[in-house]
Amino acid sequence: MVDERRPIRISTVSVRNLGPIPEIHASLADLNIFYGPNESGKTFLVEFIIQSLFSKTTYWAPLRQLAAQGMVVVEGLDRSPVEFPLNQRGKPKLDELLERRSTGLTVPLARVLVVRAADVSIGGDGLSKDAIKEVFLRKRFFETLRGRISRVVQKATLTEEGLIYINRQGEGKQRAEYMEKLQNLNNFIDRIQREFQVSELMELKIQREGVVRKIEQQQRAKRYEAYRISQEMENLKAELAGMPRLDEIEHVKERLSLYHKNQRQLREIQRQLKALEPSLSRLGELQEQIHQQVMAKRHLAYRVSKQIDLLEEQIQAMPEKDLRDLDITIREYQTEKGRYETLKSQREKIEGELSQLLWVPEAALRYQEILNNPPIQMPSLAVPLLSLAFLLASVAGFLLDEKVLGGVMLLPFLLSFGYYLWRLNRALRDSPKMRELQVLEERFRKALDREAVVLSDIEELKRRVTEKETLLKGIDLESLKVSLESKSKTIGMLFEKLGAEVYPEDQWTKALQGLYEQRARLHSEIQSKREFLSSLQVKPTEYFSEDPGIEFDEDTFQRLQQEVEGLRDRAIRHEQLREQWQALKETIEEDRRELSEIFTKFTGRKVEEEQWETTLRTLADRVREVEGLIGRLEGKLKGLEVPPEEYITEEPEARYNSQLLNDLRAEEGRIQELISEKERALEGLRSAVVQITGADYSSEWNTLIDALYDKRQEVLKDLRELNARIVAGVLITQHLQAMQEEEDRQIEGLLNSREFLDHLWSITKRYRGIQIKDEGFEIKDDFGVFPFSALSTGAQEQVLLALRLGMATRLSGHDRMFMILDDAFQHVDWQKRPALVQALVEMAKDGWQVIYLTMDDHIRDLFHKQARTLGDRYKFFDLKVLTEDQRRLFY
Repeated sequence: MVDERRPIRISTVSVRNLGPIPEIHASLADLNIFYGPNESGKTFLVEFIIQSLFSKTTYWAPLRQLAAQGMVVVEGLDRSPVEFPLNQRGKPKLDELLERRSTGLTVPLARVLVVRAADVSIGGDGLSKDAIKEVFLRKRFFETLRGRISRVVQKATLTEEGLIYINRQGEGKQRAEYMEKLQNLNNFIDRIQREFQVSELMELKIQREGVVRKIEQQQRAKRYEAYRISQEMENLKAELAGMPRLDEIEHVKERLSLYHKNQRQLREIQRQLKALEPSLSRLGELQEQIHQQVMAKRHLAYRVSKQIDLLEEQIQAMPEKDLRDLDITIREYQTEKGRYETLKSQREKIEGELSQLLWVPEAALRYQEILNNPPIQMPSLAVPLLSLAFLLASVAGFLLDEKVLGGVMLLPFLLSFGYYLWRLNRALRDSPKMRELQVLEERFRKALDREAVVLSDIEELKRRVTEKETLLKGIDLESLKVSLESKSKTIGMLFEKLGAEVYPEDQWTKALQGLYEQRARLHSEIQSKREFLSSLQVKPTEYFSEDPGIEFDEDTFQRLQQEVEGLRDRAIRHEQLREQWQALKETIEEDRRELSEIFTKFTGRKVEEEQWETTLRTLADRVREVEGLIGRLEGKLKGLEVPPEEYITEEPEARYNSQLLNDLRAEEGRIQELISEKERALEGLRSAVVQITGADYSSEWNTLIDALYDKRQEVLKDLRELNARIVAGVLITQHLQAMQEEEDRQIEGLLNSREFLDHLWSITKRYRGIQIKDEGFEIKDDFGVFPFSALSTGAQEQVLLALRLGMATRLSGHDRMFMILDDAFQHVDWQKRPALVQALVEMAKDGWQVIYLTMDDHIRDLFHKQARTLGDRYKFFDLKVLTEDQRRLFY
């Protein structure tokens, strides 16, 4: 039973042999950062978590086939943590458990909370309405269904009895044809059943099919038997390949015999040396002294060679190539820095000029709109004066008792005065527009420094703004700044690699010259010591690392040699025996080492010397035994006569029996003969069946009968499928329009909810809303509305990440779970990254578990800085330190 009161989070990730990651056991906190360079295994780790937790992974396809072993442990699903091994069978995955859950944590939402390989898109083409609907409404809607339903089906009707009324066009015409074909086939089958004993033929056919199935079972069992034998042979061959050949064993046996012979010879030389010792006591003393001088000389040569090695290591630590690379990089840095300062000055100048003209495009547009619909001006004073004249004339007419004249003059007065009042009212209403026009013209006159303004002058002003904006866009200081920072970091790394401290920029050239001089001094000192070592005339193989306790003296060495000259013969004989003893001893030691390695290679373990002969006999016996087994299995496999491409690896229900297979084949032949006898009596109906089915006239009768029934079944199947499509199309058409309108209203409301808009603004600092437009989306900011597809890649990713966070906040309610982001900020501008990082830190504080994987140093440093307040709820895992001896990551 899923515990709905606790947050769902990943407590532990344990895995071995995961791509470049040999082994990892990570206990996770609320905020977890996995950092490593490219190809260090980050995406491998995300795909391991996906395939461990989810049974349906097509949302993140394509995924690798992982050969790793491990599990993901999740808390919050039960009272105790639940383990999800990578290749578990029989147990439900996390998404299957969530499908039974009635809270906001749906399977589509869980998928949205996992970003793999920097792919932050939601649905096709970055942002899909279908994908948003699936996450919010927990179902797929039917936008694509209407296009699949023809107009004829949309106009069809269904009765309560299930009858279909459809026009005889399209599917309706096709349905009528199917019904007519089916009736004709049923009539002909009735005729066949009357004129032909179908039951006897079908009974024989059923019997034959039963025998054929048994034959096929035996043949599959035979193919599996061949596979089993081949696998046993392969196992034996693999075992044989891991064992030595008989000729190798014989060769080792001969070497072992020679080894024992040398041991006996060594004991004999030791006896002869012991016999010479009483008469050579003085010679032994002298030789010991000479030996000490020789050891001292060899030790001196050893010390000098080590000093040379140390000096050469110092030179190797500062290779000439790195010095040249450092020299070239410093020169490139200085050149780029000069260019950066020049461009920066140019950009500041253009920005200053452009800031004075930012109002021009909007003002020009408004000016053109007013000119297209000019305001009404105040009417002339001539109109009211004329009205007054008509009024006076009318009054005079009435006063002089000229009523006709008074009436005639009254009408023009009313018309002219009415026109004046109408024109005056229009002019008063347009007075704000007139004032706005005058203000715009005044601004343009001041900007152009002219008495009069024409449209061509305004266009020229707009062109200036466009040119300056183009020049400003062409100045790419950011890339130069990034390049300078990269080169500065490279110079520091090269100084550290050469063993020097990181110098300030103004000391780089001097520090480089010092490194060149230091390398030259080391070369001179090495040359001097090599000349001294050459004067000692000691081979490298004669170097002696232990201090003999005395210093080498050339005079003492010569005196001792002269004193020994008188004892030359015995000394020579003794030396010859000693050299033979030493050489033979070294040979025996070398043989012992090589024989021990051979036996370790043969057996896979260390074999004691006294067990060597016994081990050789055991190995030889096993090799002969395996070779014999392989030979017998090859004969058995050859007798089955099954080619390798026909092997099957799945064990069938029946076991292979060669006698049973022969009996079944004989039974099949007998039944087939009876079927043939029946068919020879039924040639009268052949032509009619061939005409209906289109089968070959020479076909056997059982084939024609099968074709006839198959034809009827085919027509019946097509009719049922067509009826089902028509019924489904009618039902879907009745409800589709209302459902689609309701879906769009729900999505529009959800996308404009406070949860979405808060995340969108906090991350982008620009966009204030999202709205549905046809089948796509539009983004709103303070300056207008534009399609989502028109955004840059970085801006799209910011919007998509805001959507993911909004979905999580909107749909989860009081529940919390985990979010996995694989380099989700990779394409986001550096200036926008702190806001994204802070949003994830706030989610972690709110109870969400965030797992972020990155190869970007800047993103890593932002998390280190902004996650300090989390304390031990923040963990950092560095994949670069993961080696064979350091497999557990705790930071």
